[in-house]
Amino acid sequence: MDASDASTRSCRDVQESDLSALLNIAHDTGLFTPDELDELLGDTLRGIFRGTLSKEHRARVVLQESSISGILEPAGWTYFAPSDDDNDDLRMDVYELYWIGVSHKAQRSGFGSILLNDCETLVREAGGLKLVIRTSSTPATSAARAFYADKGYEQSNTIVSDYYGPGDDQVTFIKSL
Repeated sequence: MDASDASTRSCRDVQESDLSALLNIAHDTGLFTPDELDELLGDTLRGIFRGTLSKEHRARVVLQESSISGILEPAGWTYFAPSDDDNDDLRMDVYELYWIGVSHKAQRSGFGSILLNDCETLVREAGGLKLVIRTSSTPATSAARAFYADKGYEQSNTIVSDYYGPGDDQVTFIKSL
């Protein structure tokens, strides 16, 4: 699928039937251990499905047509919510994009841009003024950092050393919406 095909796609809320495909997309990035996939990503999505997370927590998916079966399948997904401040209260004007992922076979086809635009639109509609993205400093995420910068996100001066592990700093990007 080329970028012109991707531009005709829209996003929808994640459904429980998407869970396995979304965990596979996250697994294929190589950035998560199996335990992290189930505990962090799986539990978050199950919390959305079961209503144990507030309605402000959103997970969205963009679909692509399978080249083998012709069936629409997830090409990527996002998870975002209002930011927790230091007092564990939700900041309704600042949102965080906790996860964005596109399957390897759909990368560089416009799906990441579709997902990010969808997220920004929904955050604005909810009254959000800023979107924050925190990511790793490792070479494995250099393309993601370049993508955020290309989409108008500014890298914050705040870098948390060794946040994700030794030599793996947390880098923060912020965009006013």
